[in-house]
Amino acid sequence: MPVEEYVDNESLDMLKDVMAEEFEELLELYVEDASQHLQDLDQAVADGDCSAVTKISHSLKGASSNIYARCMAATCLELEDASRGMTENPDWDQLAELLNRVKACYQETRRLLLALIA
Repeated sequence: MPVEEYVDNESLDMLKDVMAEEFEELLELYVEDASQHLQDLDQAVADGDCSAVTKISHSLKGASSNIYARCMAATCLELEDASRGMTENPDWDQLAELLNRVKACYQETRRLLLALIA
């Protein structure tokens, strides 16, 4: 995927101008929080807790949108929508596959964000 599908560099540049010295801290905090959210999602799937999957993916989607992480926001939305629609009879294989897509997206997003502050 092209870089533009992972992050909106133009918007990140504007955010960097606005936040100045706090930009680096924002990206580091996002990377830490996203990593924890992914661990929490793993646990929710392992526990069979569809409601937790919905809540955590919603939170991660919002955080990703706030820093213009396009791929993360989009894949988290897919996971959120899928889990919300499966409260009665969850398809855990499908949710696990979506979670794997979120994780793959996170790895590249993380790399790109950390390169901005290296």
